[in-house]
Amino acid sequence: MKSFTTLKKTQIDSLALGGFDGVHIAHQKLLGYLGKRGAMLSIYRDTKALTPKERRCKYVNCGCFLVLLDDIKDMSAKEFVEFLSKEFKNLKKIVIGYDFHFGKGRSADYNTLK
Repeated sequence: MKSFTTLKKTQIDSLALGGFDGVHIAHQKLLGYLGKRGAMLSIYRDTKALTPKERRCKYVNCGCFLVLLDDIKDMSAKEFVEFLSKEFKNLKKIVIGYDFHFGKGRSADYNTLK
């Protein structure tokens, strides 16, 4: 996982998850739900995107982490949540879009996180 923030992972208490392939108005709205100690976790494929992966982090006013899809795509939903809990020990809030799915085969959604 690449980090583009001065915040330490232990300081982060809210996290926005998604592809963030172009940091457009809807993505900016999601990021607006993060607090002062919030960060974005951008899941990317090893392909070109509308906003190149490293540049995405320059367009947001929060911490930014990048994780390669290939590194997490075979995790079950439970394993993915455990991964987040391990990486961000003080995580209290997760912000996702209405169409965000996670876990192997996109098996889980916001209902799983409740």
